[in-house]
Amino acid sequence: MRVPINLASQPYENLRPLYVAACFAALLFVGLILTVAWRAQQNRDQTRVLAEQSEHLQKDLAGLQREQRDLTLWLGQPEVQEIRDRWCLPPCLQ
Repeated sequence: MRVPINLASQPYENLRPLYVAACFAALLFVGLILTVAWRAQQNRDQTRVLAEQSEHLQKDLAGLQREQRDLTLWLGQPEVQEIRDRWCLPPCLQ
């Protein structure tokens, strides 16, 4: 009859499943970090594009408001009022 005797100071432990799980977790973690970084870059690009569009629209709005102010001042001139009064019917908006 054979009796197994282990003379080592610490018994042997198979750590391979632990190493495999740790490597899998590390790869998963790296994959998640790369995904988050990629999405953050996409969001920065989209934010930049939207900021440029917003700035362009603000400039267009300022131009249209200037034009509206100029036209309102022009329509308020006495000569233009006189022409409007001659050509408009009584329920004409002023």
